[in-house]
Amino acid sequence: MKHMRFPFILLTLSITVIITGCKKLEYPNEETKKVIGQWRYVSSTNTVTGASLTSLNNSNWIEFKSDGFYRLFENDTQLEKSKFRFEERKSIAGGERMMIIYHTGSSRVHSFDLVGDTLHLLDEYYDGFSFKYVKK
Repeated sequence: MKHMRFPFILLTLSITVIITGCKKLEYPNEETKKVIGQWRYVSSTNTVTGASLTSLNNSNWIEFKSDGFYRLFENDTQLEKSKFRFEERKSIAGGERMMIIYHTGSSRVHSFDLVGDTLHLLDEYYDGFSFKYVKK
């Protein structure tokens, strides 16, 4: 009988991992739903020096998918992919703001603003960058 328990336990653990790994993206408010889609890079500015980020150009674009995946592209070549989620947190700019939390193994976090078809992302660390994207 002990030999029969191991496959059952293994199957139960596998199903649990699959179900928890397929967690749906949660939208804390209506604005977060508007982030989903493809965005073309326009510009970036260092929040302290005013310098532009030279590693990005007008061939770069990002995508936020409703399955909770973020991707960065240059032309049609994917440069980066990670899971993400929305969460309200205290911002370095002051007050509580909605954040995009990336699951990249680092602690990358952006607060964001949507103005019409423009997405502004702000690095949530001092001496970071502000990024401007337009809806594709």
